[in-house]
Amino acid sequence: MGQTHGVIILFSQLKSNIIVWQIIWTDRLADQEDILRDTGAKEIIELRSKKLELSDWVAAKVHKWAITIATIEGAATGAGGIITLPVDIPFLITFSLKTIHKIGLCYGYDCDTNEERDFVFGILSLSGANTEEERVNSLSIQVAVAKQLATEALMKNLQRQIGRESACFRGRSLLLDI
Repeated sequence: MGQTHGVIILFSQLKSNIIVWQIIWTDRLADQEDILRDTGAKEIIELRSKKLELSDWVAAKVHKWAITIATIEGAATGAGGIITLPVDIPFLITFSLKTIHKIGLCYGYDCDTNEERDFVFGILSLSGANTEEERVNSLSIQVAVAKQLATEALMKNLQRQIGRESACFRGRSLLLDI
């Protein structure tokens, strides 16, 4: 019994290390330059205020790219059989995280906060849910995280707008003083 518990703890620690490794490599592999080039934006955050059709178009390109890579990877690991299984699963998780992250970039979200990363993991969790209960739980977490992200984005936009209006007001005041 104690040996089994030790194996479970070891597996849990290994799983945590793999997730951390996947987060690091997902962030590094996400190719912002392609998205910036395709959209003409200078920064990813600009895409939040551009036309939705532009983000949809770039996200469709990312989707086609992901399907191509997944098809090649699936064929390669399928041909390798059980021997390639230890490589297939970590690759699949990492590639899924990268694709979700890259599609987030298409819409102006860089996944640089813990809440945004939680949202990405939630999407992956939702896609892998097998039962209705798992889907409901995952979706309820996604809704809560999405509300929090929306509130934070609204506050940032309000602060930016207030800062601009304040600067304009100060500028007008200076001109009137002259």
